[in-house]
Amino acid sequence: MASCNSTVMYSLDAFLGLENVDYCEFSCSGRKTKCAKSSAFEPREVGSMPLTTALNKVLESACNGLMISKVPIITSSSQQDIDAFIESTIQSNNLQDAFYVLDLAVVVQLFNDWVAALPKVKPYYAVKCNPSPSLLSTLAALGAGFDCASQSELELVTSMGVSAQRIIFANPCKMPSHIKYATSVGVNLTTYDCEHEVRKVKVHSPNAKLLLRLRADDRSSKWPLGVKYGALSSEVEHLLMAAANAQLDVVGVSFHIGSGASDARSYLDAIAAARGVFEKALSMGLPAMHILDIGGGFTVGNNGELKLAEAAKVINAALEQYFPEELGVSIIAEPGRYFAEAPTTLAAMIYGKRVRQEVREYWINDGIYGTMNCLIHDYAVLCPRPLACASQRSNLSCAKLPLHKSTVFGPTCDSLDTVLKEHPLPDLVDGDWIVFPNMGAYTHCAGSSFNGFDTSAIPTYCVFSLNARGSSVALDTLKTSFHTECDICDKLSSTSTEESSPGEDSE
Repeated sequence: MASCNSTVMYSLDAFLGLENVDYCEFSCSGRKTKCAKSSAFEPREVGSMPLTTALNKVLESACNGLMISKVPIITSSSQQDIDAFIESTIQSNNLQDAFYVLDLAVVVQLFNDWVAALPKVKPYYAVKCNPSPSLLSTLAALGAGFDCASQSELELVTSMGVSAQRIIFANPCKMPSHIKYATSVGVNLTTYDCEHEVRKVKVHSPNAKLLLRLRADDRSSKWPLGVKYGALSSEVEHLLMAAANAQLDVVGVSFHIGSGASDARSYLDAIAAARGVFEKALSMGLPAMHILDIGGGFTVGNNGELKLAEAAKVINAALEQYFPEELGVSIIAEPGRYFAEAPTTLAAMIYGKRVRQEVREYWINDGIYGTMNCLIHDYAVLCPRPLACASQRSNLSCAKLPLHKSTVFGPTCDSLDTVLKEHPLPDLVDGDWIVFPNMGAYTHCAGSSFNGFDTSAIPTYCVFSLNARGSSVALDTLKTSFHTECDICDKLSSTSTEESSPGEDSE
């Protein structure tokens, strides 16, 4: 994966040099650049670190001599600082097209929070949620694994140097060609929930290691998955025997209670059911299983869903009861929106306006067929705010200005392409912008080029915020890591003498 050379786009590839670096468990096959090796560190090790130390662990994995100064440093991940960066980026680059801002510090903090909350559970990020190379690179550097569901996702993750041992092909019903590809790159851990899949895997990947996926629904989740995937309890014995007869190893159990879960008890019930399958396999004379995959459903709770901390209490207690450490079972999970949603902000420009009585109607350059598909497909709750770059340069947030009922349309000619209805907004004009926080989960990954508006190709700008809940970046470690002086150190020097004041929570 090549670094982006654009003077406008700065991805994490340039920030961390991930096109060349060789991490623990990474493979730089075919790469000729000599890289600085880093000592291995485990995700649970990161969990006990302050954010500064975790960040430095990432930075220490990078090669020397990279253009780190191209990643803007902002004071915090607060609304005000993100908006100031957006406004500055618009003005300095004369932007008119929609774009995302990805705060890498928030990704690191979320990973830190995960390991602190679930120290026994290694996250395998669900690539489908947001396949941004910058996001994937950050998580890879932190030590996460990856949940891939297709050949394309496997290609993306392996192209970044992630080893096959850190990937699960977590699709219970796979295309034969995709199974062959996974086998060719050494990804052998996969899931199944029916006898037909056993026969297919046997033909195309005879050395595969299987996880039997159970049906486990939180019926109040945004997207329950049991209607499509998961073996019923009455099918378990037959499916275990089918794999045994095919001489395929079933090494564990997986489940997924649904995307955007809200009932922590669903994890408890599913973990208890999984232990029952472990016991069933032993009673059938099969080898002891050693992997439990507790799936996804995790969130930071931005839209009223179950927060990680709440889920973790139930999960940790259930693991202690049903999978105590003496069993020697490795626990993994498949979080997606937890890592992707909060770090990403969308900025879209107003380019059309109509006033009908008391209602303002605006057109922006993203919509239902782009990022806003999440309104339909993911039941997203939008929290827009104005950024009056054209009409209120001295009052960008339009503070204390009167609000009006407003409708916001996307760019296509489909009337379905309506983003907001009767939403209170100040009086805006062409060239003003609307900013949407928490837009990283199931957004641009499902965009399209309908009507000629390529909203699947919205660019991403990376930043690194310094709030880190009271942490400051260690300049000496940065300098030591890169063996060079760089602009980042100059920018940080003014903030290094005192701790950043706790700002708005990054979640």
